[in-house]
Amino acid sequence: MDMDEEQLWAIGLGILGIVIVGTVIGNILTSLLTWLVLGFAGFLWRAITWFIFKIFSFAWAHRNTIFIVAVGYFLLARYLARR
Repeated sequence: MDMDEEQLWAIGLGILGIVIVGTVIGNILTSLLTWLVLGFAGFLWRAITWFIFKIFSFAWAHRNTIFIVAVGYFLLARYLARR
């Protein structure tokens, strides 16, 4: 197969163009994927910390009731264990 210099240049530039376009598209997709993953991770982190904060704030607001219930369960367990 005999190729002249023009055809070789065309093939070389075509391959180079495919590599450059593929690299650009790959970088864009990687950036988008990273942004989506980190955004979702940030959302999950915020949701989890909000939920933990709500649990602790509820527990702190109702600490007397929780303490009384815990003491009641403890006394009930002691009573049932001696029985």
